[in-house]
Amino acid sequence: MKQHTSPSGYSFLHGKAVILYWTGFLTIAIAFAMGIEYFQLQRTNGTLREEEFFSPHLISYANLLLISSTLLYIAHIWLTNRLVGWLASGSATLGAMGVAVALFIHWIEVHFIHQIQPAPFSGLYNVTVLFSTVAVVLYLTIERVY
Repeated sequence: MKQHTSPSGYSFLHGKAVILYWTGFLTIAIAFAMGIEYFQLQRTNGTLREEEFFSPHLISYANLLLISSTLLYIAHIWLTNRLVGWLASGSATLGAMGVAVALFIHWIEVHFIHQIQPAPFSGLYNVTVLFSTVAVVLYLTIERVY
């Protein structure tokens, strides 16, 4: 039985497995973050200041991954090693996913749990973080296709 392959040489089934893997990863990450938020609320008797939310910490760690991917991409210019390029793409993917999960968690924290703001993207910070995440995802898509 012949499998259809894409121009890059990967089979169609390989693409479905990757999508299923990342969907499961995102589901587990969101569930983990919501569990941390729940226990954090229980510890503080339901009163959290905005500085104590979980999502800013998650965005900070995701931004560290994006900074490391930038440094790895710069290193990949001089070290034309496939491993360095693979690590750069992987850390950019994990960073973009981390920021996307953090934005979703932040929306749940602010809108549903604490009922502070009426709109999910009413602040310039949230829109800027979303724009940078979309830019990274577009770059990774273009990198994957070409």
